[in-house]
Parts: sequence; structure tokens; C-alpha cells
Amino acid sequence: MLLYLGAHPDRVVSTAEISGAYGISKNHLVRVMQTLSKDGYLHLIPGRAGGVSLAKEPHLIRLGDVVRQAEPTLRLAECFDMKNNTCGIAPVCSLKPVLKEALTSFLATLNRHTLADLLAGRNPSLGEILNRAKPLWTRMFVLGLIVDAETGQRGYLLTGKEEYLQPYDAALPKIGEAFHRLREVLVAHGTVEQRDSLGRLNELFGKKLAELEAAIALYRKDGTDAAQALLNTGIGKRTMDEIRVTVAGMVGAHRSQIDDATARWSGDIAFARVGMELVTAFTVALLLVVWLLARCVAQ
Repeated sequence: MLLYLGAHPDRVVSTAEISGAYGISKNHLVRVMQTLSKDGYLHLIPGRAGGVSLAKEPHLIRLGDVVRQAEPTLRLAECFDMKNNTCGIAPVCSLKPVLKEALTSFLATLNRHTLADLLAGRNPSLGEILNRAKPLWTRMFVLGLIVDAETGQRGYLLTGKEEYLQPYDAALPKIGEAFHRLREVLVAHGTVEQRDSLGRLNELFGKKLAELEAAIALYRKDGTDAAQALLNTGIGKRTMDEIRVTVAGMVGAHRSQIDDATARWSGDIAFARVGMELVTAFTVALLLVVWLLARCVAQ
């Protein structure tokens, strides 16, 4: 929506026009407009001849701020909300800092750019940066799912209540789909090393899910002691440690790629500014020459 309005800065745009341009529900669009208006990005003009326009100049709209304000929680896992968290291992789990670091990196990357950068649309480096951000976001989603699965399993083993398995049951069907999406993104925008790491991560996820399922089955068949005996072997902890190491390596490599792309983008912007200054100076000089020639002719 911001892109569409930025591309039409000289007029008020109707909701129906934006809905038709993108082929999305008008009701959904209205909810998005209300959120962006509340956050100060849009002017809403009521009435039959009304519509919407940008409330800020495009260069003042940072992409990361838009994402953060539109999705204020951005919780990748249940343990990000300590008030409602039920995960029994949250106090000693080391995965949460990794997810938090990845989320911070994602938002920081977006905040290096504004709506004006997107509207410029003439620099390939910007597209490269945004493409580099796709694997990071998808990877965070995948990690959030495995944390949700473990949270549900631990809650069930601690309480014996089936409702605690809801995060586990909800995460299972999504994990395969999320890995498929991440694989597609890395094929298009990743490196050979990242795709190899994804294969290893997929293997570790399978191992972790098998351990979670086995503990639940043991609990249901033989009770708490049997399930606890499996947990005491440390298989689950060792697998999660390997997942953390693999993810940390992927995040580090990804951050390096983003930094390289950002450096190229900044260099291109600086070059473009120098070019504009030279063109402006040349134009002023040319006008001065024309004025002097005209003055000489007049004399």
C-alpha cells in the first residue's frame, strides 16, 4: 500500500483502486489502512470522494519501523511472551537469544532503507538486499516452529493435560512446508554452503521431532518415569545444541552477505549523488555561459 501511494503522490487514492490493483480483499485493506493510519503513515479522507494518501515523506518512512509497528509483538516463539509463557525449559534454553539476534538483524537490515529507496527502483542492489532478507525471515519462522513443538511437548509431560500439546500439534504440519519454502528461497538467493547447512538443519529437525514424539508416546504408554528416562539420556539437548550451532553459522554467513550488499547499495547511492551534483554544476555553468553570450550579443 505504501508503495502504491508513494507512486501516486499527487492525489488521493481510493481503497477500491488499491484493492483492484493488487487483487486483494477490500475489507483486509481497510484493516491495514487503519493500522498504518494509527501509526502515522497515512492520511484517511472520509466520504464518497475520499481515500488515502501518505502522511509522511517517503524518505522518512523506514521499512523496519513499518514492520515493527504493524507487528508490535513479532514473537517467534511462545517464550518471547514471558507473561503467558508455559515452556518449562525457558529459564535455561539457549535458543531464544539466537532467535532474538536473528530478529534484530532482520529489522536492522530493513531500517537501513526507506520507502523512497524502494520508489527509486533503479538500483539492483536494493533488490539484492531485500532478497537476502528473505532467507533470514523464513529461517526464523522455521526455528519458531521447533521451539513451539518442544514447548507443547514439555508442557504436556509436566502436566499430563492434552491442551498443552496444542503448540506441538499446530507446529508439526507447518515445519515441512516451512522447510520447503526456505529451500526454494535459498535455491534462488542463497549459496551452496547455505543449502548444505539447510540439509544438515533439516536432518537435525527430523531427529529432534522424533525425540519429541517418542517421549510423548512413552508417557502415554508407560507414564512419567519412562518419558523422563528418555529425556535424561540428553539426546534432545544434544540435538538442540547442534541446531543452535548450525543456525548460528547460517545467521553469521547471512549477516555477512547482507552487509556486503548494503555496502554496495551505499556505494551506488553515493555515486548517484555525485553524478547528480556534477549534472547540476554542469547545468548551472551552461546557463551562465548562455547568459554571458546573450549579454555580449546585446552589447
